[in-house]
Amino acid sequence: MRIVPKHSILFILIISCTSLAAQTVLIKQTVPENFEDKDEGHGPNRAHFSYPYFALGVHTDGYSHENDTIISPVYGRSMEMRFGSRTRLKLNRFLGFGIDYELGYSAHFINLKDAYALANFSPDVKKARYQIYTIGGASYFQFNFEPKRGNQLGSYLDIGVFGGYNFGRKYSQTLKIGKEKSVYTLKKLQDFEKLNYGAIIRFGQRVWAIYAKYRYSNSFKNKTTTGNYELPRLTFGFEYFFGKT
Repeated sequence: MRIVPKHSILFILIISCTSLAAQTVLIKQTVPENFEDKDEGHGPNRAHFSYPYFALGVHTDGYSHENDTIISPVYGRSMEMRFGSRTRLKLNRFLGFGIDYELGYSAHFINLKDAYALANFSPDVKKARYQIYTIGGASYFQFNFEPKRGNQLGSYLDIGVFGGYNFGRKYSQTLKIGKEKSVYTLKKLQDFEKLNYGAIIRFGQRVWAIYAKYRYSNSFKNKTTTGNYELPRLTFGFEYFFGKT
């Protein structure tokens, strides 16, 4: 995955600042029996912590609030990958507030039955995809189910919003005419929105979490001329957190 240097530098600076200000959370350490009696119900690092994470999700068609015609994805290949840093501030024993900073890559492989919706339709198309590179993040409220979890993440539910800047926007298709194959690529798509935003919900337990995202923003700018087509808005996936053992 190719990342524009100026965006990666900004991303590293943001993560470094939040990590320096945060304390360490022992994500995978087993909580001793009756630990709440030893720390009086308050782990030493629950007030503010930061840790890196990796996310992998799949795009799926389904509901759209604008009644668009969702372009069907190729399941198993239409995916997103995200890597970032998460920082959380404790509000009380049951509630916290968090912010994510991340870099993301998303690939939308188009089901050929919807080839008529492609940027440059051709009956000779054999493979087509949109690729989006994003820098962004999310903010959320975290509801904790284990108030006496000590210096642990425990079990929790996050509800929040996400947003990002699509600094890389590319469309490519492979055509086959007779025995000849050719690849056609468009970069910096002008009819593709540069901003994306939506809602996210996440259920986590210690180092793992599952999530669902709904993108509220549109992918394409001129829907009146493109036939009101839209890339899948729903994404489901999992996250893994890196921490000390």
